[in-house]
Amino acid sequence: MKIYLSPSNQTDNTGYGGYGTEAYRMNLLADIVQRELAPHATVIRATQSASTSQRATQANQTGIDAYVALHSNGANGQARGTEIWMYPGSARGRELATAINTRVAAIYPGPNRGIKTNADYNETSMPQAPSVILEVAFHDNPQDAAWVIANMDTIGHEIAAGILDYCHHTTGTTPTPVAPAPVAPAPTPNEAPLVVDGIAGRATITLYQKRRGLHVDGIAGPETIRDMQRLTGAPVIDGVYDGQRPALIGEAFPALTTYTGGGTGSPGVRALQRWLGVNPDGIIGHDTIRALQTALNNHRI
Repeated sequence: MKIYLSPSNQTDNTGYGGYGTEAYRMNLLADIVQRELAPHATVIRATQSASTSQRATQANQTGIDAYVALHSNGANGQARGTEIWMYPGSARGRELATAINTRVAAIYPGPNRGIKTNADYNETSMPQAPSVILEVAFHDNPQDAAWVIANMDTIGHEIAAGILDYCHHTTGTTPTPVAPAPVAPAPTPNEAPLVVDGIAGRATITLYQKRRGLHVDGIAGPETIRDMQRLTGAPVIDGVYDGQRPALIGEAFPALTTYTGGGTGSPGVRALQRWLGVNPDGIIGHDTIRALQTALNNHRI
């Protein structure tokens, strides 16, 4: 089976707290869905700069079996719920929508707004294959935003499982068992603050990963650094902080695994430093890490 995955490109929709933009969060979610689907299906990922009509055209040219767009909703913080859109009258589209909605609604701790139809959305009307637009939750609602951030792996897992349920149903094959992923509790405001010591050890990286909905291992590897680069608007999002001084990195950022030496300074690190409000010299040191720890303690992240 060939699945087209289309995460939101809406950078102007900003979520509550540490959610980030809709585009940012849905691309992180798409990373997880893609990872979960990879052993079972061919995944084609939309180019982030492409419009919805360009995405649908690319999907049609590729010959896909299902089109899944990932979005989150907004309503001035006044609404909650998960919902999914399809083209009216599409029997296969309803099967795909039902399979995904059943999985996501089972883990979402609030109202299921159900399956809805729209003939005008590019991503429901243009794809020749069955297509849906999943609105995972409301990014501007504090409860919904906290739930999404705390449960990225679970949500991605269940979306992928719903897609596979649909694939197995339409092909008549026996489904591969997909175990449910654990649902994490929402972040608590009473968590112990970090010690602001300028050393980004496991405690600092673990808290960052929890806040950003990443895989939690306490190690600043490529996934974590890519996330920092996206968050801070780095010019290149490659998961590497280059141009660092090895001795200083080992002292201030011992959990960092993806960097290159040279000591000339990194544009990616400068983006991080500007975002944190410290001197943008491009070299990660104690001042940068203290600012990062302070941002985490102040729930800016």
